[in-house]
Amino acid sequence: RIFEMSRIFEEVQRRRGIRNGEEVLEFLQVFTPKQVLEHLLLTKSDEEKEQIVEFVNTVCSFREGYVPFLLETNKDYVPVLEQIILNEDETLRGLVPKALEKQLKLFYESVYSKSTGSKEETERWTKYLFHFLCDRETPIGLSSLRILRKVIELSVEENTWLLEDGAFRDLIDICLGHDDDVTRVRVMDLVIEVSNLSEAVFIQLLKYGLLDKAVDIYNSADLLTKLACVEILQKLGDTQWNRKYISESAVLKSLIKDAFNPHSEFYVQKNVAALLSKLISRGAIKLNDAIRKNFFGLLDACTQSRFREENEGAIEIVGYLGSTFEGLNMLLDRSAIFMRYLAFGLSTDINIKRKFLNSFAIIMSKEGTTPKQENKLAFVFSLLGSNSISAVFNEDIEYASTTAGAFNYLFNLLLSPFDDLEIGALGILREIINYEFGLFEFTKQPKSLEYLVKSHAKSKTTFDMKNEIKEKMLNEDSKFRGAKWFGVFVNTMKEMIQQNKRAVFINTEANH
Repeated sequence: RIFEMSRIFEEVQRRRGIRNGEEVLEFLQVFTPKQVLEHLLLTKSDEEKEQIVEFVNTVCSFREGYVPFLLETNKDYVPVLEQIILNEDETLRGLVPKALEKQLKLFYESVYSKSTGSKEETERWTKYLFHFLCDRETPIGLSSLRILRKVIELSVEENTWLLEDGAFRDLIDICLGHDDDVTRVRVMDLVIEVSNLSEAVFIQLLKYGLLDKAVDIYNSADLLTKLACVEILQKLGDTQWNRKYISESAVLKSLIKDAFNPHSEFYVQKNVAALLSKLISRGAIKLNDAIRKNFFGLLDACTQSRFREENEGAIEIVGYLGSTFEGLNMLLDRSAIFMRYLAFGLSTDINIKRKFLNSFAIIMSKEGTTPKQENKLAFVFSLLGSNSISAVFNEDIEYASTTAGAFNYLFNLLLSPFDDLEIGALGILREIINYEFGLFEFTKQPKSLEYLVKSHAKSKTTFDMKNEIKEKMLNEDSKFRGAKWFGVFVNTMKEMIQQNKRAVFINTEANH
């Protein structure tokens, strides 16, 4: 047996750089998954454990390894796998959830799909996943949270209504009442995340009391639990049905009290205010005098604060509030707050500027827009790169032609040596070309073609974002073919793209 263990470890070391499914099958002709896991259970060497765990995770990246290591139902193999899952050693029991994440669609189809999954396997894996969810080690618990979230999401897509399964639902209920606060918060996160998937899922969670039970965890007397809950609760502002639910919930009174209590932790204030901004801007709660005074009072104080955390909180809240035109109008009516918000875009602190760019992109997003409101967005965009509002919005003024300063600001960031700032600027550019003013005014900028076609991407993210913008503009060609300037721009861009391709081909041929 010792000789066999030695051979297994030697083979694992030899094949650590396994590259494809064929190589996995070659390994499995020498040693079975059962032999590998039994060796893992017996070895006393931490180094061997870590290397074998790493190897199994790599193997599970390929279907040829994922199925025999994780989905095998042989009665001799399942007990060995279960010993790994229930093991006291974090390295061993952490193997399975990490490996499962490699191919979650395959896992769902094999275990939970109504066409291929069996009741016995579904129950067995559900028990394992909730066992992992309650694990004392955070990486294992969060891995299980992601797996369960995806499994429920795929069940919704397949219309299998996994939450109608009494055993599955009961485990959610049991974990919501767990003695460990960390576990309860993880399950709360799961319940609130999946409640946003569809109104039908939301109704199920409400019907069985799971959503009420999850939200009520916020009322914990433990400060750390409350801090963890508050970031999750703001997700209730992301869908119409959840906004209505939380606006009518008794918990909202506690949330409002904590948001505007000067003695509350700022982290609580910021996240509750973020939720309230989603509710206020979408009309889910009535903005009475007390809420209006306290909410904008908090925003006013945070934009003037000397503390970065409070500035970042203000930037985030303004983005959520400005994501609808109702909320944007509220901000423009409070020009002092909005002016200080714009000034964050001129900050020398890269983290502040990056957060500002992401927030401004949310404001410029197309959610809820109508053609009549586009001129207001052009006005808001024209303020980019400024720290003052010299005039109030006037519907009779055409603002598209006033955006030169904003584009100068944007191009300074697009050509910045800092990848994060370029990504932030691309996020804004990606939004504004959804509007005619943004599309046409961008094509008039002297640097636009050079930047999109010839400049090198600093990262895969910038490369993909630039390609997305180019595709968008090429697709708009037929829509705006009558606009002469736009037609010239698109034709020139097509020619430059072809020239680049020819240059790459010539260089490649020359190198060969």
